[in-house]
Amino acid sequence: MGIISILFLIFGWCFAIKGLVITSLVLSSLFATILTLCTFIASLKTNKKYYEAIDDIVIQFTILILSIVKLVKGF
Repeated sequence: MGIISILFLIFGWCFAIKGLVITSLVLSSLFATILTLCTFIASLKTNKKYYEAIDDIVIQFTILILSIVKLVKGF
């Protein structure tokens, strides 16, 4: 699922299309929220710490930050 938001961000930056960057922003925030909640709920239920999704969460937050930077900086 993370590859979709990465592709939207890359194509939005390359072709200077604001809609693709906004779509990347929305998708990455949605995926980051879902991954964070699922990881938190799973760790509460099993009393284990789950580190498998941490790299995906970091990637999604990075894409989220890059999308915000591109929107603030302008086209």
